[in-house]
Parts: sequence; structure tokens; C-alpha cells
Amino acid sequence: MHVFRGMAALDSTPTRPVSERVLDRRGHDRVPLTVPAMLDAQVSHHTGRCRNVSQSGLAVDLSAHLPVGIKLEVYFELPNGVGVEITAQVVRCTGDEVALHFVDMNAELLFALRSFCESYAGQLAFPAADDRLSVH
Repeated sequence: MHVFRGMAALDSTPTRPVSERVLDRRGHDRVPLTVPAMLDAQVSHHTGRCRNVSQSGLAVDLSAHLPVGIKLEVYFELPNGVGVEITAQVVRCTGDEVALHFVDMNAELLFALRSFCESYAGQLAFPAADDRLSVH
């Protein structure tokens, strides 16, 4: 399992050629999320599968192409049972992935998303209970 760390600066890894460096505008950690997502673009409706989520956006596996900039309604559920229904804007659509940025986030949804992402990251920071108790 991986937590993806967002960076607001140019990737300056010296081992990659300049042509492969990419500006990553993500401002929050992304965590894996594999649940169904429903997208309502008013003129079309789509069902996809979440790939990862953060406080500010969502990546969805989707076979349909959606134009960058379009706003749509998104619904998905977090593993803790919280349903997320929010307006999002398409910021990237490549191959089978659509990247969405949440707009008009209310405090309740922000708290739910932040809590989920932080709890996932916290699970990675500590060894499993069995690992702490075992003698090596």
C-alpha cells in the first residue's frame, strides 16, 4: 500500500531527463480507494471505479472521455460508510483515468475526507499489532 505525496513544485529528480519532469499541482496526500463512483455530467451519466482520493480531488477509472474543464456531480462512498456527493471539475482525462478537483467543498465533507486520508496514512505509520508483539 502506498500513500502518494502531492508536491507543488517541479520534480527535480536528477535521474530523470528534463523532458520527463512533470509539474505536479496536487496539494494533498492521495490514498488508494477502490469503490464505485457515479458521475453525472447532466448530458451524460457514467459509472467508474475510484483509483485514489485526497481532500481536494479524486482519480477515477472511466472508459468514457470527459472534456477538461467540465463540471459534474460525483457520488462515492468512503470505506467508513460516509457518502460523498460533491461538484467536481475535470482537470485531466487520459486513457482510462479521469482526474477530478472538488469544488464548493463544505466543512462536513472536508472533515470526512481529511479524516479518511489521515487515518489511512496513520495505518501505514505503525506496525500491525502482531508485529509489535512478536519476538525476533
